[in-house]
Amino acid sequence: ALRAWAVAPDEIDKAVHDARAVGVDYGKVTAHSRRAPDGGEVRWRMATRVTREDGLAILPFLIDWGVTMHPSQQAPDGVRLAQFRVITPHALEVVRRLRSVGAEVTVTEGESPGLEAVLVGPSGREAVLRS
Repeated sequence: ALRAWAVAPDEIDKAVHDARAVGVDYGKVTAHSRRAPDGGEVRWRMATRVTREDGLAILPFLIDWGVTMHPSQQAPDGVRLAQFRVITPHALEVVRRLRSVGAEVTVTEGESPGLEAVLVGPSGREAVLRS
């Protein structure tokens, strides 16, 4: 099930600052790294402190891949994300907060929080994941 999602802003430090201005505290941007299957090193920076509603991260965590190739560029071809949306009882507020970090995503009003993704496989077949 979907529980969280990410946005890769153009400038992560600015996005954290801008989010703070609208009441979202991402905390500090921290550096991370790991070894890739080819033996190279993958490096990224991220800000992860987000508010959860009913166990879901309605707001994304932030990630900056820097000069490292995004992992999806090395992944096997196959499944692609066709649609993504956030469902929340506080749609207008969530949209305002998402704009502060440069996130462009569909937000719909709903009784309870949720995340929904439509994935399309190599055959064209769709699968819907919901939180």
